[in-house]
Amino acid sequence: MSVRQTLRKLALCALLGLAAAGCHGNQAGIAAESRSAMAATRTAAAAPAAAGLADVYVVADCAAAAPYPLSREPVSITLACADAGIGVQDMLWTSWTTTAATGTGLLWEKLCVPDCANGKMGYYPVAVTLSAVRASAKGQWFSELTVSWQGSRPPNQTPDTFTLMPPR
Repeated sequence: MSVRQTLRKLALCALLGLAAAGCHGNQAGIAAESRSAMAATRTAAAAPAAAGLADVYVVADCAAAAPYPLSREPVSITLACADAGIGVQDMLWTSWTTTAATGTGLLWEKLCVPDCANGKMGYYPVAVTLSAVRASAKGQWFSELTVSWQGSRPPNQTPDTFTLMPPR
């Protein structure tokens, strides 16, 4: 099976909540396979893919120390910058334009049961839309991320829309 076919199958598995399409293993195993396959695909196709993309970016890793660099088609985006308690990973981007970007991935969240230090992580398949383009000295960037739940939602009151950090 080619890397592209593997990625499509993994995306379908995520969208269907691993219930169909011949998916095997748990979400953590699928996530690890997806990261490996996506890294290989991005390495092989980085130059041709970048040439046709819009010049709009996103701050993908705001949990690290500033300055926050801008990324195009990142594999993951951290959403809770102070404690890195929520984000999206294993992103497969289907569209990236000057006004919006869309894709699918897994939302991960600290479940904080019994507490945040000892709680497990939850993983939830989502469709992602980046929007609300803003300008900065470092370039244009998406300032809003919206998720559409493709299966179960987290038990917490996780929002559907997140404000993203500006580049610094």
